[in-house]
Amino acid sequence: MERPFIAKLANGMQLAFLENHRYPWVELLGVAKVGAINEDDEHDGLSHFLEHLLFKGTEKRRTDKLSEDVTAIGGMFNAMTDSSFTCYTIGIPPDKVLEGIEIHADQIQNSILPEEEVNRERSVVQEEIRISLDNPIRYNLERLLKLIFEKHPLRRTVLGSHDLIGSVPRDRIYDFYKNYYVPNNMAYIVVGDFRTEEIFPLLEENWSGLKPHEVKIPDLYESEQTQPRFKVIHGRIDQSVAGYGTRIPGINDPDYYALQVINSYLTSGKSSRLYQRLITEEKLAWRVFSYEECIAEDGYLAINALCGKDSDPLKVQSIMMEEIHRLKTTGPTDIELESVKNRVLAGKAHIEETYFMKAISLVEDFAKTGFRKEDEFGKRIRALNREQIIGAARTHLSLGHKANWSFYLPEESETIVPVLADKKLWDAQRHEKIVHELENGLRLVLIPDPSLNMVYSSMIALPGTAIENPLKAGITNLAFSSILQGTLSHPDGEFDSAAAAIGAEFNTNVSAEYHQVGGSVLPENIDRFVDLFYELVTEPAMTDSAIEVTRATVEKEIKAKHDFPMWYAFNKALEVLFGRKGYGLPNNGLIETVPGIASGEIREYLKDLLNPSEAVLVFAGDIEPDDLLKKVKARFGKLPSGKISERPVSEFATDRELLETREQFQTIIITLAPGVAKDHEDLPALTMVNEMLGGAMSARLFKNLRDKEGLAYAVHSMIVKHFGTGGFMAYIGTSPEKEEQALEGMFREITKPGSEGFTEDEFQQAKSYFDGRWKRMGENPSRVFSRDYVPLLFGHDKDFSEKFHQAVMKTSLKQVNEAAAKYLKRENLYTFTYQAIQPEDPEERINA
Repeated sequence: MERPFIAKLANGMQLAFLENHRYPWVELLGVAKVGAINEDDEHDGLSHFLEHLLFKGTEKRRTDKLSEDVTAIGGMFNAMTDSSFTCYTIGIPPDKVLEGIEIHADQIQNSILPEEEVNRERSVVQEEIRISLDNPIRYNLERLLKLIFEKHPLRRTVLGSHDLIGSVPRDRIYDFYKNYYVPNNMAYIVVGDFRTEEIFPLLEENWSGLKPHEVKIPDLYESEQTQPRFKVIHGRIDQSVAGYGTRIPGINDPDYYALQVINSYLTSGKSSRLYQRLITEEKLAWRVFSYEECIAEDGYLAINALCGKDSDPLKVQSIMMEEIHRLKTTGPTDIELESVKNRVLAGKAHIEETYFMKAISLVEDFAKTGFRKEDEFGKRIRALNREQIIGAARTHLSLGHKANWSFYLPEESETIVPVLADKKLWDAQRHEKIVHELENGLRLVLIPDPSLNMVYSSMIALPGTAIENPLKAGITNLAFSSILQGTLSHPDGEFDSAAAAIGAEFNTNVSAEYHQVGGSVLPENIDRFVDLFYELVTEPAMTDSAIEVTRATVEKEIKAKHDFPMWYAFNKALEVLFGRKGYGLPNNGLIETVPGIASGEIREYLKDLLNPSEAVLVFAGDIEPDDLLKKVKARFGKLPSGKISERPVSEFATDRELLETREQFQTIIITLAPGVAKDHEDLPALTMVNEMLGGAMSARLFKNLRDKEGLAYAVHSMIVKHFGTGGFMAYIGTSPEKEEQALEGMFREITKPGSEGFTEDEFQQAKSYFDGRWKRMGENPSRVFSRDYVPLLFGHDKDFSEKFHQAVMKTSLKQVNEAAAKYLKRENLYTFTYQAIQPEDPEERINA
């Protein structure tokens, strides 16, 4: 990543400026070096609690005023807490940067932490802690960290102690704030479309008055581990979670770079060793991934497998140990190593594509190692050889006395004893969209943008999952997920290896109305990427074994959704609104249908889905349009046209309420209403209704149900938009004892605008917020492909999305209030309640 210009004020405050004029947007980030590692038992979770409280107002701007002022200038307001930092962000249009800096400085320096807001926010943070217990991944990781570290503060979770958050005095929080939010412990980072010389004086004016003082350095001591450690937990979950964890050195250690490659080699992509063993070969798991956290001198690596309920956890552990042992003895081949290095570098380039992620990378640099003059990551990764990989694995990946294992198993599973042995280019007008229609009907969109690090591509095509026979629900997902398992020319894991060798990755996605096959690649390898892309869509192997690997993964994923209440409830709510057909079918299928769909049916179904006359192929990045057009014509122009797909069922269900219960900590309530299709004239006004109800922290649902009444932790609303139909959805996460009150509060807030209307202030703030959010999305090319080019498939022109954006911005308050009255009537509302039945020992689990 390009390096920023760094300045330092007299009080020690560091300023980082990274100008980039390819897109009209600016990210402002204020960061303090304080997180979980700075805490002790009397301050456990205060960094995160304080993050919440710094949105509760200053003397100049009380609670609502702070968020309203940001929304009014089209800004996007957020914050995050990590092990080593707390960061406050505002994404904003360039012409509002000066206002954003002033608001930010007021928020971060002058928050007053009113007693009543502290007390109100306690329950919100406690609910966040409680809801984390419904996530088996997070729950198991927290237990694993306490095995890896007995004293080191990296063992602490960011969320902290449930009991302490409920009782810590306001003064202790305020002292913590004033101790760490001092200029010699802080930085301010600006990334995007701005001029340093224009904003430096304002930053100097806003931050020079802050007084420095000495900050306590955290004690990073950890005694040497001499025995392997393990923990087995049982709970009411529908999967098994297996975790391996070990302490690793920090960013300043020479082995840090080798460990990045090791991590990717074991867990990243379908060609990774653990994916191949646990998912493709043994069909024991549906997901393999890792968590890695490093500060300057210390860190940890946690490798995780999410497995089927009936998977043998000891077999999973044995395979993980075998692959780690193999890495320590023979290591990757030279070809494997080159592929993995490309994957690591491409991944970093992809992550740092947006202004926001560039800024977050700088936040991490500042907090963990200090701003560096050079980014040596790429050079260090490229220079690694097999001997260094093997040496780092032998040194840091213990399977003996430094190994740690944590297993979270279904309640009815037998207790296990783990084995413990050693073995402005993209701007408001964007680039010129060069659209070609090939003879077979395929529309090709080329967007040359040399400022992008990667070339992004996506084939977007009809149909989607909404045309499925409900008795075959999931067949689209099975078909497109299976093509990633290999091709006729590159069977099994060879295709993923071939992609990794050129710094490419491929993915598929299915939605209600369309499906996507896409990917990204380093620009110098675009020709080979087109060849692989064509190979993927024209000659997928679709072997029985490939389909069965996919089927086993999908089945486990569907079952595991019960363990993620919000995820499960969202899919169930669509069924409530649309019925169990058409738009109400979940994209990945139903557990009762996926096992019974024959491999032959899936292959035949896939043939009918590859129709170029119902597809758009998009490339964006550092490309030569003429050369790429010739290449694509030579390949994709050969695809024969197929039959036109049918259109989905677009009706609403008759039953308006559904209740399901499960033992969990938080009740999820989703309220829905029938809406309109993407090309309906009322959608711009209904979009603004959504923005004012639940689109931002200044919106009514968040402000009233969460902040004022304390009825919910998670609060949001959204428009469900298809070309065939649509809807409105609002959801909250609430504690069981507040369930009835929270539901009535939702009904009140959703229907109230229909009778009383929104105010002009709300309307203007929401319009600015929508505009800012729209612009921010436009910065990331891979995110806007479906937004901007799906309309082509439904007979609209290439400017349909921008015209919709303009229509929203031109909508009047009168039109918005009329839309609220028309669509959000009490008698129109549907509800899905995913009701929590409290575990028998909630406090024991919370304090485990």
